[in-house]
Amino acid sequence: MPPKPRPSPTRRLFHRWFVEYNPLYLSSAALVLVGVNLLSEGMVNRGFGHAQLGVPALAEAYGWALIAGAALLVRIDARRPAVMLALLAALYQCDVTLHTVSSVYLGRVGMVTGALWWLSFVAKLVALARAMRIRASRAAYALASFSAVGIVVLPHVIRRAAPHHAELAVGGWLFLVLGAGATVRLRLASVDALDGWGRTVLRRASRALWGGWAGALALHVAYWAADLGVSIRGAGLAGVLVAAATRPRRARAAVGLTVVVAITALVAPRLTSPICFMVAAATALRAWREPQLRMRATPPPAAVTAPYRRGGRLAPPPPPTTSALAPPPPPVRRAWALFSVFAGFGAVWTAGWRPGSDLAHLPWLDLVLTLVVVSACLWWREAYGIVPVMGLHFHHLFVLGYVPRGALEWGAALVGLGFAVLLGSLIAQYVVRSTPAVPPRSPP
Repeated sequence: MPPKPRPSPTRRLFHRWFVEYNPLYLSSAALVLVGVNLLSEGMVNRGFGHAQLGVPALAEAYGWALIAGAALLVRIDARRPAVMLALLAALYQCDVTLHTVSSVYLGRVGMVTGALWWLSFVAKLVALARAMRIRASRAAYALASFSAVGIVVLPHVIRRAAPHHAELAVGGWLFLVLGAGATVRLRLASVDALDGWGRTVLRRASRALWGGWAGALALHVAYWAADLGVSIRGAGLAGVLVAAATRPRRARAAVGLTVVVAITALVAPRLTSPICFMVAAATALRAWREPQLRMRATPPPAAVTAPYRRGGRLAPPPPPTTSALAPPPPPVRRAWALFSVFAGFGAVWTAGWRPGSDLAHLPWLDLVLTLVVVSACLWWREAYGIVPVMGLHFHHLFVLGYVPRGALEWGAALVGLGFAVLLGSLIAQYVVRSTPAVPPRSPP
């Protein structure tokens, strides 16, 4: 059997740039995106009214066409361009025409079209997964659908609610979305068996998908601020809070959460209570499951053939460090639980705080916190929780005006403080009396 003739350089070049690296799909998506936005602007300028609803309908139709094209490419075993079409379809699911924002000016018609967009969004999620032969977890479907609910509903809330309430709604929604995305398992698995490179492509595509959708959420929030006038301080603080709460390093997470609360108290006192409530929820979640660093297994040192450059060989990358959720040890769980209690106390204490007003103490609330923390410390044999409680009561005395003046008052205050420190030291020694001593280090 004679050997097959080698393809000509022109044919090889054509196959490389229009089959493996086909730029026409991206060009098509860009043309449609620019075209629908120009159509929308032209219809608004000419006062076509409800006729402009055809523009988001065109974008939805193109999104469905992308999904159908991805399904066709998977069927003919053209996986790489199918992944590109799938990512473009995911981009078009993010309301590229921003119809959900403009729908607030259309009354009931806007509400109906927003609901239809959400139904199309959920249907496209299922269709895209089936087209790419991907099995997605229920958490992935739920998170994406809940995010789309916020995109549809929040513009109407911002339009009708008071500015402060609208800011809280946006910040709370973003906290739930980002917090869920960082804590639940968003699994995307292939129905078909994949080799090593296929699993790598699926992992990279999954990261690009969730990263792209997170960027789309940020763009929507920024557009709400520009077009509807909502403040994004709450959204920014919620994002920073989630980033701090999901740090694998416990000390950095605790310091980060404390800094977020302090910054909120300085720049946005009215948001201190909801931010403290979010901190309480985040630390309670960390007491149940917290991110922990784990090292992946080292892959074999054999070289891997590059899939898109024929004849090239690439060395495998080093094993990255990943973050996995796992129950923390009991001492750490107790520490996060106390952190959650203090944050919940702060949420109740700062409720209704306005800029420029004094933050008065609530004696009953201070008493409840003291009883809860002292009882927990005695039960758990942990003494560190008593220190913040003592600081809280000293602050209460300072607010009430019990500040020493002159040598006599300072002397009485220092004597009383000395007795308090002695009593606290004895209580701490009694609580931790059963803790085994650390053996001394042997000399080198």
